[in-house]
Amino acid sequence: MGALGCEWDANAYVSIDVSLRAAHLFDYKTIKDISYGKGPVPIVWAVSSDGQLLGVTLVPEQQVYAWHTHSTANGTIESCAVIEEGDDSILYCIIQREIDGSSVRYVEAIASRFFANAADYIGLDSCISYNGASTASFSNLDHLEGETVYALVDGAVQGPYTVSGGAVTVDEPGEIVHIGKQITATMQTLPMVAEVEAYAQATVKNVNEVTLRTYRSGRFFAGESVSNLYESKTRTVESFGDPPALISKETDLSFGSTWAKSGQVVVRAIDPLPVTVSAITLHCQFGG
Repeated sequence: MGALGCEWDANAYVSIDVSLRAAHLFDYKTIKDISYGKGPVPIVWAVSSDGQLLGVTLVPEQQVYAWHTHSTANGTIESCAVIEEGDDSILYCIIQREIDGSSVRYVEAIASRFFANAADYIGLDSCISYNGASTASFSNLDHLEGETVYALVDGAVQGPYTVSGGAVTVDEPGEIVHIGKQITATMQTLPMVAEVEAYAQATVKNVNEVTLRTYRSGRFFAGESVSNLYESKTRTVESFGDPPALISKETDLSFGSTWAKSGQVVVRAIDPLPVTVSAITLHCQFGG
């Protein structure tokens, strides 16, 4: 996948292959469909032959070329198209799923990244939303018959529930409710480089604490691997019965770890709440 830009030093247009930064996403695969969204963040979307959705956040003037992958629960993505809706570039996809023993295809859209508060955020897969009088019973979920779903009820996470007869009943009623399949978002830092001998390569390391600076974020987990994660503590001064508030601060998280050469950390979010990480600081010990 290439990008074209003006190189002033060469006084010419120069093309670059942005796929080189994540060659493992393209080796032995093909791109079935591609589309571009301008805002709020410029992203080129591509559907891979393995059913995943690839995205590259592309801001050439700031030298930002960041690849990310997106998969859907119990389904494969077949095609994509971006449609401009107001100030948003909304991505629509055709998704093939196996629901209640049948193969189906749905037209689904990635929700807007603009939200006033936690209750408005949509972070569930194949989700429906309700906004009205307080209730605990919700229907119109026939498209997820027999599936396990979660709910975000007035900003509080509830579930899991199993859809039966196209409906679910949540534990506590609410006025703004989103119901859908859980999305697990995972990021992993690159192998650690430090200003020591050989830039700390081939040196064993022990990362036992991490500081994450987050913006308007819910609960997250961090650790040395996906099988060894520790939960962040988000509740602070909320009144009894209120959902935990989104946090914008630095969070220190200590965890058990082993000595390894990589010095990497995994961060994972499983709740239907936003998690935006702007900086990660690793607290590390170096061995011989």
